[in-house]
Order: sequence, then structure tokens, then C-alpha cells
Amino acid sequence: VSEPATAPAPLKSAQAPSAGAKAGSNRSRSSLNGKSQSMCSYSNCPLPYQSNKWRTVTAETGAGGQDWTPLMGKLLCDSCYSTYRKHGTLVRSVRTSEGWSRIDVDGTCRPNT
Repeated sequence: VSEPATAPAPLKSAQAPSAGAKAGSNRSRSSLNGKSQSMCSYSNCPLPYQSNKWRTVTAETGAGGQDWTPLMGKLLCDSCYSTYRKHGTLVRSVRTSEGWSRIDVDGTCRPNT
């Protein structure tokens, strides 16, 4: 005598934001499994949804001896956090034919000093 087959559990769908939430104000998004996925607060982050570690800047944050007050309360991916800790800026360096440079938000290439 065989046991009756049971139906598989239905898949969970991503939840819609609450009616009071403003679009774009939440720094996370729903993933396919319905769990919230973190997003880096730095608008020019090259991979804002991918990180092994997420860091929220608090009043106690003092890594690298940098002034973290402009980023207070922001959620950063580990890569952006490390860049700021090492260089005091979130702007990444790129290698050019003239050496290493930083690309400003407006797209201007400036040599590292």
C-alpha cells in the first residue's frame, strides 16, 4: 500500500513595498526567494547587489583613520567600504596609459596624487 502523494508547497512570491513607502527610498530589493537583498548606498558602485559582507557606517566607524561622518547611516558593500577605508573616497582608480587615475562622477579622468 503506497502513501498518497502530497502536493509541493507553493513558491513564495516577492512582496510588494508597503503603501507608505516611497519608491527608491529602500536600499534593498526583493530577490526571487522572497528575502530582502541588500544594496550598496554608493550610487556609482559597480556591483551594488553583490557582496559577501555588508557594512553600515555608524558613529563608532573609524577604520583607516578616515572621516566617516559623510557616510553616517549608509549601507556599503565590502568593496566600497574597503575603498573608502584605504583612500578616503568611494571613487575607484582605473589604470590608464599614463598610470593610475580616478574617474570623477562627471566622467573626468584625474591623475592620482
